[in-house]
Amino acid sequence: MKIFQMLKTLLVALSVLISLAGLPALAQENAPVGHEGAPSVKGTQANELPGSGGFWSAQSQTGSVPLSFRQLRDKVQADDPALSAGQKHELLRNALYEHNILALAWAVALALSVTIYLILDGADLGAGIISLFYGDDQTRGAIMASMAGTWDANETWLVVAGGILFGGFPFIYGSVFHYLMLPLMVLLLGIMLRAVSLEFHHHAARSQRFWGLGFAVGSLVVAFLIGAAGGAVLDGVQLTPRTVTYAGGGTVLTFTGGLFDFISPFSIWTGIVGVITSVFAGALYLRARFVHDSPVRADMKDWVNGSFIVLVIASVITLGWIWLRFPWASQKWTGPWIWGWGVIAAWVLYALWNIWDATRRERDLAAMVWYAVMTASSLGAMALTVYPWLVPGTWTVYDAADPSLSLVGFTVAMGGFIPVILIYNWYQIWVFRDRLSALGTYDHH
Repeated sequence: MKIFQMLKTLLVALSVLISLAGLPALAQENAPVGHEGAPSVKGTQANELPGSGGFWSAQSQTGSVPLSFRQLRDKVQADDPALSAGQKHELLRNALYEHNILALAWAVALALSVTIYLILDGADLGAGIISLFYGDDQTRGAIMASMAGTWDANETWLVVAGGILFGGFPFIYGSVFHYLMLPLMVLLLGIMLRAVSLEFHHHAARSQRFWGLGFAVGSLVVAFLIGAAGGAVLDGVQLTPRTVTYAGGGTVLTFTGGLFDFISPFSIWTGIVGVITSVFAGALYLRARFVHDSPVRADMKDWVNGSFIVLVIASVITLGWIWLRFPWASQKWTGPWIWGWGVIAAWVLYALWNIWDATRRERDLAAMVWYAVMTASSLGAMALTVYPWLVPGTWTVYDAADPSLSLVGFTVAMGGFIPVILIYNWYQIWVFRDRLSALGTYDHH
């Protein structure tokens, strides 16, 4: 089976999921008020009242300018004689309904963007980490050549995730990014080092070994810090209300801690797990990228077998740690939907078995696809565990979403870009689909 017959199917499936991202939000209409569904707004419940129009009909009787979600909320709280109590509740209900649909849809798009990035670029990062253990420029150059045509497209999904946070969830972008300022800054430096090293290694003569090492070290740093940042987010972010005088004034929630507050035993451990997962993905990727008689591909069999065992052990430790550390996770896993979590766990184990079986049968491409399925399933299960929070204990999906009409404009302007990027990813993978030989180093690419 050719590589792109399988990957094309996977990307098309992801595209369909993104197109249907807004559908789960329809279930929010009859959900109870609060964090289990549509959020309460400072004690005001969104009663089920007839009416439609939402943002576009939410207009003051004294003007024709549509109200933002925050303005509408304040108007409901205020004693505004221009609107009757029934009108206030109807407007609030409509605005909440449309706001929550868009918020949930963009949260799903964010989760998909992060998942696709970790699947695609995670393999590149793992391949780079593995190149640390090859001192000769020939082998390291061959590993770099294997991703020469696709690495930039893979990293696009990280930009997409950042754009969704900036445009759709500005409160998280402003507060959590402050909390993660140090790891994200170093992470970006690592990404730049990888990109520069890939290009300079191709043209350099005397410094070629240096740029090969820079590519490997940059990959290790990025993989570790992505995992550490994820663990730090699960820990939650302590925010402090502060009164500001700029931008109209008011009270905002800000992070007032230090640069190293993100460091904890748990975040360090998740950083290590990020490296282990990347190495496993990288080994699977390199087996699929090189011809069958290549020495690199032969070496990857031991890498796959060893990293698979380590990954399974690390995953069990991580799940146990989450169970003991976060009551919101253990309570959800043992709640009324415990059978559903059992089904998800069985599916992930089935995907793991298929990875192992495909590798044993020398079906490299099937192993990669099952790895993508396993990763997407595991991250999806974690997203369901965290829901309705985006940052546990700090921001829910609905509270963190842009409270103004710009969320509608953001959806109209940016919603179509995600399928375009999926097509771009698929096309690049198709163009660079052939396997490489050991002689196909970056110098000869």
